[in-house]
Amino acid sequence: MMHGDERQVWLPLKSPDDDGLLPKRNEKSDTTVKQTVHSNCNNASGKTCVRLPTVTWGWFLTLAAFTLHFFTYGTLFSFGAMFVSLRDTFNSSETSVGWVGSLGQGLGGILSPFAGLMFEFIGFRYTAFIGISMCTGSLVLTSFVTSIPYMFGTFGVLFGTGTALVFNTCVNAVAAYFKGHSAAAGGLALFGMTVGTLTLNSFLGILIINIGWRHMLRTLAIALAVMCFPSCLALKEPDHDLVTTKDIEADEDNLKKGHDVWKYINIFVTVEMLLLFSAVTIYSIACAFHYINLISFMSSIGIDESSGCLVATILGAADGIGRLLSSLIGDRLPCSRLYTLVIACVVGAIPTFCLVFIKTFELMVVYAIILGISRGVLFTMQYPVALETFGVGRGIEALTNVIFAMGLGTLLGSSVGGVSYDKTGSYETSFYICGGQLSFAASLILILIFYRKTKKRHNLLNEPMKVQHAINASPHLKRSVIYTYVSVI
Repeated sequence: MMHGDERQVWLPLKSPDDDGLLPKRNEKSDTTVKQTVHSNCNNASGKTCVRLPTVTWGWFLTLAAFTLHFFTYGTLFSFGAMFVSLRDTFNSSETSVGWVGSLGQGLGGILSPFAGLMFEFIGFRYTAFIGISMCTGSLVLTSFVTSIPYMFGTFGVLFGTGTALVFNTCVNAVAAYFKGHSAAAGGLALFGMTVGTLTLNSFLGILIINIGWRHMLRTLAIALAVMCFPSCLALKEPDHDLVTTKDIEADEDNLKKGHDVWKYINIFVTVEMLLLFSAVTIYSIACAFHYINLISFMSSIGIDESSGCLVATILGAADGIGRLLSSLIGDRLPCSRLYTLVIACVVGAIPTFCLVFIKTFELMVVYAIILGISRGVLFTMQYPVALETFGVGRGIEALTNVIFAMGLGTLLGSSVGGVSYDKTGSYETSFYICGGQLSFAASLILILIFYRKTKKRHNLLNEPMKVQHAINASPHLKRSVIYTYVSVI
């Protein structure tokens, strides 16, 4: 019997006349691996079977992904701890410093198509190794820069690209081991971001005060290398024993199509992905404010920097609660997971509008708790939502587009707070913009829910979209869409 994430694979043993060993998988006559699940050992063939715990390595891999997220995105989401020091050191504007952190976070998602193609060619481990190497080198190089423009390359581009390779590899590796039931494992892996943000925000702040931001970056580079390189070893591809025959056939169909950009665009031009992509992009823009400008905003209303770091830490803790809740109930919801995104957007929008009236440390703590839980649910459930909407067979393409949307929104998000402050000397306008964006994202997801119900009512869930038909029928239009997609990247 199959319970939750537990899956069983039954391998018939050789007869007593044989050498007693399981047959090799690479033999031409190898047809002994069964892709079915049995409730007991008396299968149809009557052969003796042995039970193999196939998901055990999946949980070990999840722990490794947790560690990698801790140091990569944990560092990016703790950029606010360095924000004031960098601004004062180089006497730069809020916008220019904000773009350094936003560029790194944005590229972590925008480069997802490139990362997806890369791990399909060279595998999960090598892709993660390259990503961690880039992140480590980025921190060392950034510690020697003499102006903000250099940091766009050494930190924004280099660290962001390395994070993209690591993040996409981890998300897809976990999904590969827990197909159809990935909310719990995926949420646990992504919880590493929260713990990293929660830990590194305060830790990096203390290091900056005591040894300066340059030595802090070098110390962080050493810790990242020591912890992350061994974790990359756990990211091995699952054997075909872990998937169903239907999934293998779907993978073979994808291989026949080739490893090209078009398979990502093919899903991008469906109505469902356009709506989901737009919603993820928009609420990611709104959430980027809290990674980049929150501590600076608190400084502008009279809250000292140490208290601001504490609020950011509380925000990270609340984010973790949201991710844990998503992990616990994400696979047990009685309704579509899309509704969780709607609720999270609405819950996040209300306190964001109220930021205009918040002037005290205590109210900022309340705001951080509410917004953190909302943000944690959004950035955890968006991946199970993608798999639910498009199916496991198109999981890599769906996850890649969602990660791309998140990165695009994060990249654009720094402009909301930075430009508002540089032009008006206040963040008030950005609060209305962020609250409106969260509300609009909720509306788009509701439209997606209604659209899917309408399709289901007409038994069209498995039919290609008209827009996709039009693109496939016109080679010129097809090339135009490809150029547009690549130009956005």
